[in-house]
Amino acid sequence: MAEAWGSILMKSSDEVMAALEESDDGVSWDLIARLFKDAGIESLKDSHPLLSFSEGSEFPHEGLERSGEFIDITVFGDEWMHAMQPLVKLGKRIELYGSIFHEHGATEYYALNKDGESFFGVIDYESGEEFDEESMIKEWLSFVPNEVQEAFPGIFSAEDEDEDEDEDEDEE
Repeated sequence: MAEAWGSILMKSSDEVMAALEESDDGVSWDLIARLFKDAGIESLKDSHPLLSFSEGSEFPHEGLERSGEFIDITVFGDEWMHAMQPLVKLGKRIELYGSIFHEHGATEYYALNKDGESFFGVIDYESGEEFDEESMIKEWLSFVPNEVQEAFPGIFSAEDEDEDEDEDEDEE
């Protein structure tokens, strides 16, 4: 498994949300399949070519927490990237937001809001191609409701994280 990490916010059916809360170290293939069905996607493994390699496996995480109507998942593993792409591109009836950084130098940004509007963007830091990171992030955030951004500043604002780290250092 290649290393990839980030945070994903999800809002789905009560059944899927309750099952997610019980996922200790990873989310089962079956539960991810139920999430896909909630999103109106019939086949999990047919939705992304690399998902067939994960069939039957768990999607690992480093913790999840329910906050209001959302579950905040600290993901670990690139199989999450393969699942988020089709959920954002093809999904409906759920909400999800977040970003995942891959060890090979790419960050993917995801948004699927309650109005069915979606955003998927990739910044490949190792491609040698020019990119405007600030514009990409600004466009991504335009799909994330302000109330969600305000409720989860650690996911949507690197500046807030830097300020928190500075405050921690000042306290020591």
